[in-house]
Amino acid sequence: MPPTIHFRVPLTCTNCGSLNDARSIRLQTAALGNDPTDTNLDPGETIELDDEEFDTAYIDTKPHATEPTFSAIELWGCRVCHKLRAARLQFRRRSPAVVEFVGATVVQLSTEVLQEARYVTRRLDEWAPLPGDDVERIAALEARPR
Repeated sequence: MPPTIHFRVPLTCTNCGSLNDARSIRLQTAALGNDPTDTNLDPGETIELDDEEFDTAYIDTKPHATEPTFSAIELWGCRVCHKLRAARLQFRRRSPAVVEFVGATVVQLSTEVLQEARYVTRRLDEWAPLPGDDVERIAALEARPR
């Protein structure tokens, strides 16, 4: 099993209203980075990751983007109701090989959120549509070759 990056930030579930604290939240990305062990990443911390590593872990929706700040959409599971929700992970490129994890917010997979995101999780097959989600755009992303 590839190493996992656990993003440690508190998020409130939009289904049940429960606060998922930073130490126990299920917000993570597998296959991101080359660290042989799992990593915990708090807002403000940096990690060695280049664009190629993000391209492996996520669907790159803007392959030629060069902005120093960017976001990735990841799914996370509420520890109380066990429903999957989406979160926007914010990153800031510090150098070609180092990024800072800025933080995360709960989002809906709306057209606007998907247009803004540089990266989208490859776990879209686990997602279930919610009112307001851009179902057609998500289906198109899911159909992209890996």
